[in-house]
Amino acid sequence: MVFADKGTIGATGSSGNNQATLALTTATTNIAAGDLVVLVIADDNIATADGADNVVASISDTTANVYQRAASFTNGQGASQAGATVDIWYCNATVARNTGSVITTTFTNATLSDATGVTGRAFTKAGGFNAALEGTNSPATLANDAADPGALDYTSANIECLRVRGIAAEVGNNTNLTATASWTAWANGNSATTGTTAEMCARAEHRILTATTASSNPTYVAADCASAYVAFKEVAVPQAGPRGAFIWL
Repeated sequence: MVFADKGTIGATGSSGNNQATLALTTATTNIAAGDLVVLVIADDNIATADGADNVVASISDTTANVYQRAASFTNGQGASQAGATVDIWYCNATVARNTGSVITTTFTNATLSDATGVTGRAFTKAGGFNAALEGTNSPATLANDAADPGALDYTSANIECLRVRGIAAEVGNNTNLTATASWTAWANGNSATTGTTAEMCARAEHRILTATTASSNPTYVAADCASAYVAFKEVAVPQAGPRGAFIWL
C-alpha cells in the first residue's frame, strides 16, 4: 500500500461578494480513476467562536465522483467574516478528469462568502484500495491570531499515511508557504494577491510516511489563521464474490 504524489491540480480564489460557488478549473495534472483528490478550501467564517464550522455544503465535478468532508475548523474572532474557516475535502475518483475540467465548491451561506480560495492535489494509491481517514481523533486543529501558523501534529497508528495540513488565512497576498522540512507545499489559492486583511488565502502542505506523528510547522505570514490536520490511510475495497456476496482482498 503506497501513496504517491502526482502534483497540483490547480488553485484559485475569488473576492466577489455573496459567492454561492467557487469553480476550480483543473490544470497541470490529470486525475485518473483510482486517484485520491484532496482539496483545501478557505472561506469567511460563519461561526463566531473557534470550532467546527461547515461553510462548504458540497463539492462536485459533474461526474459520478463523490467528494467527502475530512475536516472543518474556524478561527471565529468573535464575529462572522472576522476570522477564517478551513475545510478539507477528498474524493476517491472513479471517473477520470482531464486538465481543464471543473470542480465546483458550493458554500453553505452565500451572503457570508465574500472571500474564498481553494487549492487541490492528486495522489495515486494501490489498486483495489480507497483512501479513508485514519484514527478517531481527526482532525487536529489550531487557531492562530495575527500570527504565523503554529506547530500542529496528529497521532495515528504506526502505518503509512498521507498527512495533510490545510490553512485558511485572512490576508491578501500571494506569499508562498514555506513547507515544514520533509513536507511539500501546495499551490497558492487566493481571493486576491494584494489587498486588505478581508481577503482569504488557502495554503496546504503534505507528507507521506510511516509513523505515529509528524509535526507540521510551516513558515507563512502573520494573520488570523485556521488550521486542520488529517491523515489518510488505504483501506481495501470490497469485491463482489459468488452470487453478489462481497469479499475482502
